[in-house]
Amino acid sequence: MGTYGAGVVSSDYQTIPARKFDDPTALYASNKRVSTRDIILSRLGETYLIAAEAYLNTNPALGLQKLNDVRARAGLTTPLASYDIDTILDERARELFGEYHRWFDLKRTGKLVERAAAYNYLIETSYFNGANGELKILRPIPQSAIDLNQNNDFPQNPAYQ
Repeated sequence: MGTYGAGVVSSDYQTIPARKFDDPTALYASNKRVSTRDIILSRLGETYLIAAEAYLNTNPALGLQKLNDVRARAGLTTPLASYDIDTILDERARELFGEYHRWFDLKRTGKLVERAAAYNYLIETSYFNGANGELKILRPIPQSAIDLNQNNDFPQNPAYQ
């Protein structure tokens, strides 16, 4: 297993360059960076990770088995002896890399501020400070969407008011 840094790897540092779904055998493209492969909506590895998270507080032994099944399928031969939400988030990061689940996972588990500041060198915890002492963990609702509300009583998300 290699070690990876958070350094800028391309001129477009807003997105991570991932070629996870490209088809290197494509005959119709000169740059081989296009694909007709279907996108993945869900898969067994993700289902096992969801189960491991669900069993974390109800049946940890079964959850650990699901988590170790995902790791074994990925080629990791040393099973985990225990796990917590951070272990699950680490596994989800590796298993679902490039599939746009990360923000939702971190937001849902309450780890967005902690992990974004710890693992992204471009982000500091203070960047999440919003209005009224609220943290910016929800995205702002565009004013045009608020204006479309028929009853004119639709509030902006906390921290943006």
